[in-house]
Amino acid sequence: MSGKIISLIFALVMLCVPAAAVQVSNEVTVHNGDVHTASEVTVYEGDFYTVILYENPSTGYKWTVTSSSGLKLLSDKFIPSNTGLLGSGGERKLMFLADQKGEQTIAAEYRRSSEEKPAQTSKFVLNVI
Repeated sequence: MSGKIISLIFALVMLCVPAAAVQVSNEVTVHNGDVHTASEVTVYEGDFYTVILYENPSTGYKWTVTSSSGLKLLSDKFIPSNTGLLGSGGERKLMFLADQKGEQTIAAEYRRSSEEKPAQTSKFVLNVI
């Protein structure tokens, strides 16, 4: 009798595993080494979109990022490089949720707070379906 119970429990566990392994959403990551180019991608509503931009705050420059209302900013963090050198810079990592269908945009400007004109700009267009 205990063999039948163990087999039944095993069958129930195996039925649950595929449901737990289903991916609910996708993640698209763009590592924009050349900040002068624009990037355009198609994503699904509910997908995550990550933008990684080189940044060196020790020079006074920082990325200022704006996005359209159909994107929800989930995180914005600076990750220093692992060189161990002072002033070596790092990456700005921004994660968005594609919250609304249609064309959505992310605009980024790399500037010092004291300067009116950005040193670099970048634009990302997401076609959310």
